[in-house]
Amino acid sequence: MRRTLLWLALSLLGLTPVPAAAQTAGLELRGVVFSVEDGQADRKYLPNVLVTVIEFGASGRTNDQGGFRVRLPAGVLPGQDVTLQEDQKDYYILLPVLSKLRVPATPAQVVEVSMAPKGSKVLLGANFIEQFIAHTADDSAKKPKDPKGGAPDLSSYVNELARQSGRPAEEILGEIGRWAAEAKESDDPRKLGLAAFAEKKFRLAAENFGRAADAEKRRGAEGFRKSAADRTLEGDSYSNALDFAKALRTYQAALDDLKVYRKGRDDLGLPAYPEYASDVRDLTLKSANAKIGLGEQVAGPDSRRYLEEASGSIWG
Repeated sequence: MRRTLLWLALSLLGLTPVPAAAQTAGLELRGVVFSVEDGQADRKYLPNVLVTVIEFGASGRTNDQGGFRVRLPAGVLPGQDVTLQEDQKDYYILLPVLSKLRVPATPAQVVEVSMAPKGSKVLLGANFIEQFIAHTADDSAKKPKDPKGGAPDLSSYVNELARQSGRPAEEILGEIGRWAAEAKESDDPRKLGLAAFAEKKFRLAAENFGRAADAEKRRGAEGFRKSAADRTLEGDSYSNALDFAKALRTYQAALDDLKVYRKGRDDLGLPAYPEYASDVRDLTLKSANAKIGLGEQVAGPDSRRYLEEASGSIWG
């Protein structure tokens, strides 16, 4: 009886009880460990490496192909930050940056753990440096700031990398500086933002990251317009198949996509694209025709409702 009442209460709240098995089961972290001492393109897979997730003490040892599995405890969420540790005294973890990893959403995703010999002259590379600066920005923003303390000191991240890698901090800063100089010649706003952040020009970094975000939003908005075009064709096909109910739902989905596209442009301060009014008018007409078709197919009050809605769409 109590279980029935629990199900009823959760149903009223729009929730579903989680089965006991799901509550106890933890995520499985799958990965592969390799060294890039001979270059990024020539991986050397490392067997018999004990990989430990420090926060939980959960471990797994790599096989001959460098693969490992670690069962995480219940309650660990996808996207949660964890710290990796390995037992190779002559190596350090290059990527993920400073051994910090976000738990993947699914076990099918294989985490790559890139390692290098301590003290080696292995180039950090553009990919690493970009991720390192992004990590620095992300992690530093999670810490409280002193409004009167001036610019934050980010040297602790370089010092930690120097400690883990066995390389002088000045050498690491030199590689980051050379990357930043090249990045500033780019027209990629994200790279420009990372370069500005590395040089502690935080307002300039913010402006460039904003430009990068706007560019991504434009690309995303364009996707909704393309989706609307394909949805319209889907509806046209259902209409010709005389499946007016599906045609009507599909045309509405296309209209919803166009609204998202227009809102995205509004948010960016851009005018509605020139064909917007025509596209909406055409979809409204097609929806009205679908309602007329439905009104003729069904009987009773629904028939009259669809016909009245169609009339309102055409003449309203």
